[in-house]
Amino acid sequence: MIVGFVPARKGSKRIPRKNMKRLAGSPLIIWTLEAAASATLLDAIIVSSDDPELFELATLYTKVRKSWRDADLAGDHVPDHPVVVDALSRMPDLWLKDEDILVMLRPTAPFRQPEEIDAVVQALQAQPTADSVRSVRRIQSSPQKMYLWSSHMLIPYTSDHRANHPGQDLDPVCYPTGFIDAVRYRAIKAGSMEGAVIKPWISPASRSVDLDTEEDWAEAERLALAHHWGPGRIA
Repeated sequence: MIVGFVPARKGSKRIPRKNMKRLAGSPLIIWTLEAAASATLLDAIIVSSDDPELFELATLYTKVRKSWRDADLAGDHVPDHPVVVDALSRMPDLWLKDEDILVMLRPTAPFRQPEEIDAVVQALQAQPTADSVRSVRRIQSSPQKMYLWSSHMLIPYTSDHRANHPGQDLDPVCYPTGFIDAVRYRAIKAGSMEGAVIKPWISPASRSVDLDTEEDWAEAERLALAHHWGPGRIA
């Protein structure tokens, strides 16, 4: 079984009611639900939320299963794993086996295509030893050059600190984009959202936005309008 998972809590400090705010005319949550509903490999879509209004929109899609999120799991600092475990526990008829796959689809990355959701699932299916596939982008800023700021002092961030080395001598690194991530249930059971063996999937640079600030939102609006994008219409 392959299950899409959409974490969509009501609260958001930087962008109030972010998941229900209209992006290029449509509520943000609809951008993700349209893509998920059109992905051919998803058997079901779980929407985890504490927003009744958002649930009303979600029920327009036949594959959607609603999972109410209690207040203790709707805070700013709650990680994904307890939210996923709680949502699955509320689905007594949805029994996942170790090799089944859960696909994380965050509304804050709205410009994905259904075919890309299927491609990430297929990438994980093609690697039986992999626990997960994580969408990433390559970056130039290596943590080997970085410092931890602590009590107005600088502490080398890695044990193999190389602040004065040329870039070509540093380890290649990448950053998770949250565009599409897939994880086997066996990793979730073991307490992780990625497991020990992680396969990369390179996110499309032109569409991998992460809506965290008002500036991010303005850039997403600009992209959507410039390319005539809409839910279900992303080229």
